[in-house]
Amino acid sequence: MIASTAPAVFVPYAGGLGTKLGTAEASAIAICTWLATVVFAEALRRKGKQGPAETLLRHLTYNPRR
Repeated sequence: MIASTAPAVFVPYAGGLGTKLGTAEASAIAICTWLATVVFAEALRRKGKQGPAETLLRHLTYNPRR
């Protein structure tokens, strides 16, 4: 989910980095974001834990409000 929300810093109303960075810098940010999510996912996998989105979805699905 972070990989889909991280590009928000490039739009003018949420940071405007898109007008200040070149292609190389924007690509470096994208690669670092991807690498961070892979490392985070692998750490969760090794610990046998679910990711935050899956945890939230399961909580909302299996523990409805009463």
